[in-house]
Amino acid sequence: MDFGAFVSDIVTNRWNVFGAEVWQDGQLLHAFGDTQTNRHNTYSVTKSITAIAAGEYHTIGLLANGTVTATGSDYRKQCSVENWQNITAVAAGANHTVGLRADGTVVAVGYSSNKYWGVPDVSNWKDIVSIKAYDYHTVGLKSDGTVVAVGLNIEATAAKWSDIVKIAAGRLHLVGLKKNGCCVAMGNNSNGQCDVSRWSGIKEIAAGNYHTVG
Repeated sequence: MDFGAFVSDIVTNRWNVFGAEVWQDGQLLHAFGDTQTNRHNTYSVTKSITAIAAGEYHTIGLLANGTVTATGSDYRKQCSVENWQNITAVAAGANHTVGLRADGTVVAVGYSSNKYWGVPDVSNWKDIVSIKAYDYHTVGLKSDGTVVAVGLNIEATAAKWSDIVKIAAGRLHLVGLKKNGCCVAMGNNSNGQCDVSRWSGIKEIAAGNYHTVG
């Protein structure tokens, strides 16, 4: 599960954030919003959900049949996923949504005012096996261990990475786990979130707003 910047305290303060609950059998039980501001509708759905992702004010559900459902704010059309098919993974940024198709191509919807702050242009991506998104950037891991990315002016640096097996996206940084268990990172390092060059023997990685875990 991937959650947005405002969903991290969903367990302890769930009615002040937007998020989702999932039953263990794959049924999405509740999708809810901020009841104090009435920013989103509150309702229950029972669909066969295999994965979920959340942006700042929207939640995405991947159904078992490869289609996608969405709820929450659609102000930037980030919930306009009703025509998606053959999707195997989903990711969500602040105001955009990304889907990985079974054929390794990628589709995206949402805020697209310009290259930096908008929805990524992923129309030429292919051979993608994993996707990640955060506020205003999107990253794809290719089957050959290379990486493609858009947003935050990280495209050129990401293209130099190789032997990557997993990726993680923070608010302003990107992390890659290499085949040998070492890590690489790029982007904002104001809190040391990119200081991973001495890490070794790593099997999993995750990134938050201003931190990285391995």
